[in-house]
Amino acid sequence: MPSKLKCALCAKLRATGQTYAVGAIPYTPVRSEEAGRPAANGPGGLSWDEMRKVASQGHEIANHAVSHARLPSLDEANILYEVDKAKEELKKEMGDTHLFSIEAPYGIDDDRVRKVLINRFPLTRNWVSDSDGEFMDGIMRGDKRDPATSTKPYVEWERGPVTATTVEEMTGWVDTSMKTGAWLVLVIHGIEGVGYQPLPAANVKAYFDDIKAKSDRVWVATYQDGAKYIRERMKAVIKTVQAGQAFEVTVTHPLDARAYDVPLTARTTVPVEWNAARVTQGPNRTKASVEKGAGGSYVQYHVNPNGGVVRLVKAE
Repeated sequence: MPSKLKCALCAKLRATGQTYAVGAIPYTPVRSEEAGRPAANGPGGLSWDEMRKVASQGHEIANHAVSHARLPSLDEANILYEVDKAKEELKKEMGDTHLFSIEAPYGIDDDRVRKVLINRFPLTRNWVSDSDGEFMDGIMRGDKRDPATSTKPYVEWERGPVTATTVEEMTGWVDTSMKTGAWLVLVIHGIEGVGYQPLPAANVKAYFDDIKAKSDRVWVATYQDGAKYIRERMKAVIKTVQAGQAFEVTVTHPLDARAYDVPLTARTTVPVEWNAARVTQGPNRTKASVEKGAGGSYVQYHVNPNGGVVRLVKAE
């Protein structure tokens, strides 16, 4: 991640009055079906069909500017071209789901670029938005702060492993995330000789195996779904009423339901004699065990905000 000093040098370049355009070619060809790129089955090749395939498996394909330009060195018109052209192609090839977030190339932290981009996308990896700043701290790749020192309810903790990063350091990030509740955002730029500072494939596998071993205590999600969950939770209004021997829970939030559709995890206190509960919301029906905590007995379950009443009854 460029330092503040480097961004200051970019500001000096801008002050000369010289503009830095993308060039005569509208943007750099970056996909394998375009001239000059290797076939999609070779290192560095990637087609839209391949991206649609991985998206169907649950991955997010997001905006990273169309030619991976150093945005602080561009004038505003070319910054907008970089991100809007990428947005246009993503919409055409991938659909609206993949227009939610952006990361400006090189993990830049530049105030001028921030002002141009921060309100053009629902989510930016480089900066915590002004509205999220009420409840979220941002510790980006070049920031060495300990997430445990933050006083905010949430911390976006971005780590960028490179070739020399050990498996122990990466798994330690997961442990710290579990201990502090930090939102760990991992940025890997290459694997097994392909990409910037690539990680050995064996290290990546060991890292993912460690996460899988902890899967009962961690939630792995796309970047946008992690952000959506946090925003939904912080904006949620929960109402619980007892109706005879049942409990009825309503969870609502004011966010756009077309985009914010990630289920939340809820807890409801239930009578001590309950051992399990039937949880119903619309067509969704599950059975949940009753857990014991310092505050008494409770049921933990998923709820779709703005999805109608959740009804809990005692189950045998």
